[in-house]
Amino acid sequence: MDRISNNWYLKVVARSKRNVKERVLQEVLKQFYRGGYYRTGIREIAAGADVALSSVYDHFASKEELAKNYLVAEEEQMLQNLKALMEHFPDINDFARAWSLAKRRDLKAGRFLGCPFAGFAYQSVDLEPEHLKQLKDISRRWLVTLREYIIFNKESGKVRQDVDPDYLARRIMVLTQGAMTMWRITRDPHYIEVLEEYWQDEMTHIQ
Repeated sequence: MDRISNNWYLKVVARSKRNVKERVLQEVLKQFYRGGYYRTGIREIAAGADVALSSVYDHFASKEELAKNYLVAEEEQMLQNLKALMEHFPDINDFARAWSLAKRRDLKAGRFLGCPFAGFAYQSVDLEPEHLKQLKDISRRWLVTLREYIIFNKESGKVRQDVDPDYLARRIMVLTQGAMTMWRITRDPHYIEVLEEYWQDEMTHIQ
């Protein structure tokens, strides 16, 4: 095989491997979120991604590694959506309304099944140490993102100067996670629908 043909072949192989890995990851995102980590087997993931079982192991050494990549991908998507919403709605009051509306739309469309991180954590009392560390790190970065947004709103006069950004960020987390958890337990959309009302009650104490 000449150099040009060999380079073409290597590019095709590399692209094929990337496609397999991406398909597996997409299937992991779908099945771990909907079916749960412990209830989903690697064979099911391979079948859903339409790849050979051996191809999954070519890219991921174990189910634990799949879980690690799942949490990384979910966090990237979550932070991307959160930051985009914050940029589009720099006023924290508008952000609260938009966030609640987005969750209601996702719920009606069947895309929302609760917080993926809470869902993962609830499945077992004894999480793998590396997964527990990941979840703690995700929560920390989530809080940091909220804190920075609150500080921006303090500087722009939307939040009182005496408000503690760390405290408010935790309050927001408790509000949203509480609403999503109660929806997960009861499947009652009311918990998501009234979230904006809870947000607005919280806002009256910080302005």
